[in-house]
Amino acid sequence: MWRPSSSCALSDGLVYRFHREAADRNGRPVYRRSDGVVWCRWLDGAGWCVVDGEDRPNGWPVDGSPDGTTTPPATRWCSEKAGRGHLYELRPGQ
Repeated sequence: MWRPSSSCALSDGLVYRFHREAADRNGRPVYRRSDGVVWCRWLDGAGWCVVDGEDRPNGWPVDGSPDGTTTPPATRWCSEKAGRGHLYELRPGQ
């Protein structure tokens, strides 16, 4: 089960925590990273993504986002930042 607080363990060992926002978008929850202006949310046409403060996607589930899912998939994700790729694991909060 997805919990309001989720964490991402990056391939370099860093851990980021996401907390559910009060408002939903498109009938799905929105999660904000606790240390910055980064969200995990559903984008029409792209599925679940991690987006920056300008709503630009920069992280996605490796295997995509199945239609109809109401929470981000707990699986491997990849992201791009400053020309570098990162692989991380999205896991439900504890």
